[in-house]
Amino acid sequence: MDFSAQSTRCRTADDIFTLRDGRTIPCIGFGTWKVFDDQDGSRIITKAIAAGYHHFDAAAFYHSEKSVGQALQASGLPRSDFFITSKVWKDDLSL
Repeated sequence: MDFSAQSTRCRTADDIFTLRDGRTIPCIGFGTWKVFDDQDGSRIITKAIAAGYHHFDAAAFYHSEKSVGQALQASGLPRSDFFITSKVWKDDLSL
């Protein structure tokens, strides 16, 4: 099944996409664009985990990666319970 067909079933943080290799990813992720690497950022991510989020969208440009990592580690849940997506800024790409 392709993502567009699967997307009609995504309504909650518990719903998933099945990737071609059989692994799954939560179809609703928590965006970290305005979550900064500080005490507040880690607290925000901790609250998102408590609310049921297990997919986090980060990027080096967001400056949220440290907060995400700290909150995931502090959650006591195995890293394999989480799916982290990230982006590389175009200036950081090399040929």
